[in-house]
Amino acid sequence: GDSTDWDTSFEREFDAADGNFPQIISWLNSLNHDYKPSQKLRDRFLKQSADDAVLRTLTECVVSLAVRGPMNREASVFVADHLRGPIPKQERETLISLNMRNSQRTISDSIGSNAKFAVLFSQGKEFIFGDGFFHNVKAVINPPINPKILAPITPNLSVIVTRPTTFTASPRLLTIVLTDEEVDRCNHAVQVYSRQAL
Repeated sequence: GDSTDWDTSFEREFDAADGNFPQIISWLNSLNHDYKPSQKLRDRFLKQSADDAVLRTLTECVVSLAVRGPMNREASVFVADHLRGPIPKQERETLISLNMRNSQRTISDSIGSNAKFAVLFSQGKEFIFGDGFFHNVKAVINPPINPKILAPITPNLSVIVTRPTTFTASPRLLTIVLTDEEVDRCNHAVQVYSRQAL
């Protein structure tokens, strides 16, 4: 009847993200995002200002989607599945929890507000949010070196968070309104990861 490591749950790790999503979505929607027709993509980006606390909260929210995604869940139990064969559901969920329990803190804290952020708006065509999307942050022990995430947040809003190994410090936050064709390209990137679970 005593509590053990096998009884663990890592859902509390996501309380900050889950509690802040409504405010972050409102803030993202309030950013200037006028459509600028231009031949050059770089001319269409609008510089935005944001303080470190808001960017850390945005990171927390976006990373929480990646950490809880199917790619991380499956990676966390892959070796056991491969070596042992099918694992009973409760034991499988426990292994996933144990292997992923520190990922949210490790990834979010390593990115913080020290990244590049782009907020992508659509003009009407919807971004697809399937059970999975483009990112390279897997269940981790060490902080990721060059994290990249493209996460659809709402049907008309996606966020890119990246921390390249070298980048100019300013501007950290940009917005852009995409054409329907560009939204299709984003959706294609999402579907590469989620085509089995849309």
